[in-house]
Amino acid sequence: MVVALAMPPDTYWPPPRSTWACAPAASMVGENGEVPPGEAMAKVAADKLPSATGEDTAFYDAKRKTAAFYIDRVLPQVGALLATIKSGKASLMALEDAAF
Repeated sequence: MVVALAMPPDTYWPPPRSTWACAPAASMVGENGEVPPGEAMAKVAADKLPSATGEDTAFYDAKRKTAAFYIDRVLPQVGALLATIKSGKASLMALEDAAF
């Protein structure tokens, strides 16, 4: 959008149809933002909890429980995001420029 901001306002809305190829981008960003944190929490808990002592035990146990929550509640949403990504841009491209 930086390029668009450098142009006069009446020239960048609606955006050119050639830019609509990135229609699934928001879903891709969502998917990439959901998986790594859950994976990282699970790995840290699995690596550190067995050898943790004192206050560290409670901390890594909380990481393990948070990772379990993430696996149960957040990661299932990734399947829906993947389906959105795979669905492509056809429904968006069906809109005429005048619809904007």
